[in-house]
Amino acid sequence: MEAAICYRLDLVIRLVDTTVGCPVTERQVLFRENGRTLSFLSRGAGTYVLVNGERKDRRILITVRGYLETTADICYEALTGRYPEVYVELIPERPKYGGCDFVDFNGNLSGISSVAAVCLSAPSAKAVSYNANKRQLRILPARELDGKAYALIHAQADSFEEFRVASVKKKVLLQLEHPLETAFRPEEEIARIVRGRTEENGDYLLRLRVDGQGMQYLVRYVVNGKTNFKRVVSGDAFDPENRRL
Repeated sequence: MEAAICYRLDLVIRLVDTTVGCPVTERQVLFRENGRTLSFLSRGAGTYVLVNGERKDRRILITVRGYLETTADICYEALTGRYPEVYVELIPERPKYGGCDFVDFNGNLSGISSVAAVCLSAPSAKAVSYNANKRQLRILPARELDGKAYALIHAQADSFEEFRVASVKKKVLLQLEHPLETAFRPEEEIARIVRGRTEENGDYLLRLRVDGQGMQYLVRYVVNGKTNFKRVVSGDAFDPENRRL
């Protein structure tokens, strides 16, 4: 008599380096909940799965060598798709020795609740058309779209609208999770979101990759419910006076 072994997939976590948008390849990864280690299985390309566990809302502490420790709040009602999947964007640590290709925006700002940025000098695609009824955005891709969080850049207003990608069809048609809220304009550029972090006491950190080519970023930060934008050129960002929001 043959025995059947059944597995139930309870959670998929995908770890991404937020500064480059690539999967985290570091293998020294630890998942903990209330001090207890969770047995996630590695499936390569920064993907980890939890099987035969319990589908409950939880807060998971994630420790990865070379990255800042972070937490992931799991709410199953908010998860969509065939499998419960969560993208966790990690901020890399600064190297202790050698050169560094990062510039930090950090400080304390009372009431700050989020901080993020898009790179204006390295767009991922250009918008062509938008079908509001189907939530479909047609694009001209400039590079591979392998993430979930992107932004439509309104250059004239120095602002951007974030959107999340549910699926990509033939590399040119994005199915969005939610409709766009601002007016769509053809040929606006699309860029990947770089996440920062904020604390309840007002501390914030946004770590951006830079090079010697004069990279430009548009930073978005929310303070007491008000959304603000700030344009940054990498050369200016090295001035400590410009590293505050």
